[in-house]
Amino acid sequence: MDRQRLQSSEKLIEVMDGEFIDLNLNSGIRLNMFDLEVGETKPTATKIKLILGCLELILKDDDKIGLPKRDKGLLEEAIFTCYRKAGDRIPQLSDLREILREHPVTDMRKYADILFSWTGETAFGRMLDGPSNVKLTKDLVSIEVKGLENYRDLKDIFLLLLTSYIKDEAASDLARPYLLIVDEAQRLFKSGSPMGREFAIDSFRVFRKYNAGIWCISQNYKDFLSDPDLADSLMPNTTSVFILRQRKIDWNDFKETFDFDDAVVEAAKSLEIVKRKFSEFLLIQDENIAVLRLESDPLSYRICTTDGNEKSEENALREKYPDRPLVEILNELAQGNT
Repeated sequence: MDRQRLQSSEKLIEVMDGEFIDLNLNSGIRLNMFDLEVGETKPTATKIKLILGCLELILKDDDKIGLPKRDKGLLEEAIFTCYRKAGDRIPQLSDLREILREHPVTDMRKYADILFSWTGETAFGRMLDGPSNVKLTKDLVSIEVKGLENYRDLKDIFLLLLTSYIKDEAASDLARPYLLIVDEAQRLFKSGSPMGREFAIDSFRVFRKYNAGIWCISQNYKDFLSDPDLADSLMPNTTSVFILRQRKIDWNDFKETFDFDDAVVEAAKSLEIVKRKFSEFLLIQDENIAVLRLESDPLSYRICTTDGNEKSEENALREKYPDRPLVEILNELAQGNT
């Protein structure tokens, strides 16, 4: 692990003996969009939405919202053909490409040409074409997708596939609770694929059926509420809304967007953060609204801090005592014994 690049999530993972996955073109991670849930023998309607959502991101022109209806119908037919021809094994993206190469419709054969860059031993193919090799064995797992920042479509595809993977894991073990926390979650619901958006919304709705929850985090309240259709899909299925301190926003727009009264807006304006002591936030549950204060103990603060000076203190001790567990170093800093 690169000590100079250690992020707060990585520190938490190390202290809690979790697993950190840095997703990039060289990570060796592969997810197969054709995977089925345990016990399934054919794709569900939700699985078809997922596959079509991924294909839409790959195949559509940049200036188009999505694929034509006829093309999606032909692709869906090809997907079912994939499963039928695969027999007892799970099909792969290269199987679909072979079917499209022989398709009587010209546009489908053109799609096969596009899929070359997403199959086989190409950079994207190594991540999407073949059996899934992700095995999450820890109770706490952090997956960093920033390594795909320069490959927008691939990043959006993996956000969809990871959501599907966690949902399938939860469905296979109902006795074990799961919580999926998605930062910058607007990407999940606003990908360049209408089918991908439908899949993401469906997943948000059904997570609770699998003894699981999903937290969607964004820095801008408009990300989920400015689109009426998206707000109408998400908010009725949301049990809790956390609003942190807002800065440099249009408070009138804030009030109208949430349909708050003046008292709630004033409460939101009053939220405070005192470094090393507490952070206040607004909690909405059903019709109940409250201002709560989160107070961190010194060790928890040290685990989560991103302050440059404090990280320098931590790095200095880690270099001085490279064999000491991180939690001991952070605890020493928390107690001021340095």
